[in-house]
Amino acid sequence: MKVSTSENLLMNSPLALGALCAALAMACSVDAAAVVYESFDYTEGANVVGQNGGVGFDGAWTGVESAGAGTTNTKIGTGLSFGALEVAGGSVDRQNRAGRGVINRTIAAGPLSQFTPDGSTVWFSLLMDRTAIIGGDGGFAGNTYATLVFGDTAFADASSNSAPANTGNALGVGFVGTGAGTDFSLIEVQGVAYAGGTLSTDGPLAVGDTTSFIVGKIDFAANGSSDTLTLYNVTDPGLALPAAAFATLSVDLDQSGFNLVSIADPMTSVFDEIRFGATLADVTPARPIPEPSSLVLLALGGLVGLRTYRRISAA
Repeated sequence: MKVSTSENLLMNSPLALGALCAALAMACSVDAAAVVYESFDYTEGANVVGQNGGVGFDGAWTGVESAGAGTTNTKIGTGLSFGALEVAGGSVDRQNRAGRGVINRTIAAGPLSQFTPDGSTVWFSLLMDRTAIIGGDGGFAGNTYATLVFGDTAFADASSNSAPANTGNALGVGFVGTGAGTDFSLIEVQGVAYAGGTLSTDGPLAVGDTTSFIVGKIDFAANGSSDTLTLYNVTDPGLALPAAAFATLSVDLDQSGFNLVSIADPMTSVFDEIRFGATLADVTPARPIPEPSSLVLLALGGLVGLRTYRRISAA
C-alpha cells in the first residue's frame, strides 16, 4: 500500500517513533513482569469459561455448574485498580447471587517447574472486592466466602456459610462473611490452607467496603517439614508491603501436584490482576512513568513533525 509523503514523514518523526516505543514498552512490560498473569482482558459481559488469554497458563478457564446458576453468572466485569499497580482489562465476577460458582485454570509446566520444588518461594498477588452489585442483585455480607487458591485440586463447591471445601492440597486467600444484609463495612479476609482436604485459616483482617490488594508469599519445604503461607494487605498506593503480615499459616502438605488456580464464590465477589512470580517485584509492578527528559524529547519531536507537516501540506 502506498503511503503519502506527509503520512510517511509523520511515521518517521521523533514523536511517532517515541510514541511507538513507549506503547511497545508498556505492552511488553506486563508480560515481562510476571511469570503467570491474568488481567481478564476479555469482552465485558462474556462468560469467563472458555477464555484463554493471559500469560503462563495451559488452556482456558473451565467451570463447574455446581448449584443453581453456577458458572453462567461468572462473567467479565469492570476492571479493578489500586494505587500505582499496573492493571489492564476487566475482572471476573459473579453478576448474580443465585447459585454458587467455581472456576479453574491450569498453570503451564514452565512456571510450575520454578514454583513447586522443595525449597522454592513463590509470590502471588491479586485484587479482590467483596461484591459486584449488578442491577440491585448483589450478594449478602454474611454469605461472602469467595476464595482463591493455588493447589492440586479444584474446589468441590462454593459455600454460603464458610470457606469452600477442597479435598486436596491448596493455599490462598478468601473473604470471611461478616455483617448484616448488604452492609459490607465489616467484611474480612483470611488466609486459607488445605492439607489433604483439612482446612486451616488465619487472620481474619477487617478490610471493609473496599478493594483489597493482597500479596502472598509461599515457602515450600520438603515433605515432613512445614510449608508457610504469609499474606499481606497492601494499603500503600506506592505498593510497599506493610511491616507485618495479617495471616501466617504453616502446614505440611505435598505441593508436587500444584498446577491450578481455583476460585469459588457463593455470592458476587470480584477478582482481578492475578499474578504469580518468583520475586516480590514480579507481582507488584507499578505503572511505567516516563522520564521527564523523554517527555521533553517527545514534545520537541511533535513540534518539529507538526511544523514540517504544515509546510508540506501548504506546498
